[in-house]
Amino acid sequence: MTDDPCAAIRAIVGNGTDPLAALRVLRHAIIWSAATVAAALSGSGDEPGTDDAALELVIAVDDAVAEADLLVDVVPRLADHALAGVRVTEYLRRQIDALVSLSDQVAAAGHEYEAVRDVEAELIASGAEHDRLTARLAELTRLRELADSLPELRDMHDELTRRESAMLAETDAAEAALLATAERVGALSAERLSRLGTSTAEALTRLRDTESRWAAVAAQFADAERKVTKLRDEYLVLSAALRAHAEVDADLTARLDGAERGSVTDRVRTVLADVQSLLDQVDTALGDTLARYDRINAEAHRELHWREDS
Repeated sequence: MTDDPCAAIRAIVGNGTDPLAALRVLRHAIIWSAATVAAALSGSGDEPGTDDAALELVIAVDDAVAEADLLVDVVPRLADHALAGVRVTEYLRRQIDALVSLSDQVAAAGHEYEAVRDVEAELIASGAEHDRLTARLAELTRLRELADSLPELRDMHDELTRRESAMLAETDAAEAALLATAERVGALSAERLSRLGTSTAEALTRLRDTESRWAAVAAQFADAERKVTKLRDEYLVLSAALRAHAEVDADLTARLDGAERGSVTDRVRTVLADVQSLLDQVDTALGDTLARYDRINAEAHRELHWREDS
């Protein structure tokens, strides 16, 4: 007899003449099944767990043992019919009872597996819901922090407004001073032309006086130019920061569109609209101021070159 139950089953089935082939196959199939279960147990360790392969094996054993009920019903009658005696009959009955008990245990394990699988599905669903709620909470917390930064944005808006007013006032003053200087230079030049007949000493005196005034004008012009450059640099820094905050709050507005607190969204939209309007006004004012500055600068240089040439 071979030790390989699979080979033994193939040999029995291949014979085809043995009237007890089915029972002999059953014997080797039981040996083969026991070896399969033992191999699964040796690989899973002693601790209980939720090994999917072991659970599938329990289901397969349940399906196989369930078919043993057909044999259980006929074995006692077979023993009586064969007059096997009380001891043999009792032995067979004990084996049948053990087989029935095993079938019940396997069926109970199958039911327990189904229950555990349902619980596992519920736990997986609960875990997914927990992850979703955690992510949502983190997103709401981030949006709350962005909303809390709105006062800082308003302060920056006010600061930019003050800087704009100061810049316009200083550039207007510089423009007026340059225009007044240009007019005085033009008047002095006209007076100089009308008095060409005076003495050389008087001409030199007037020339020195004019040069002194032009030196003062040049210093004033240089100071105004430095102020304009400083204001332009400050405006660029504030404008970049404000635009960055505007982009952040634009994202905040889009994310708050679906939230329940509509008043926060409306306030954010209002602040963004004010910031955009202020940026446009500052751009226009700065462009006009720089254009006026360039015109005055060109006029002053033309007057200076004319005086030097004459």
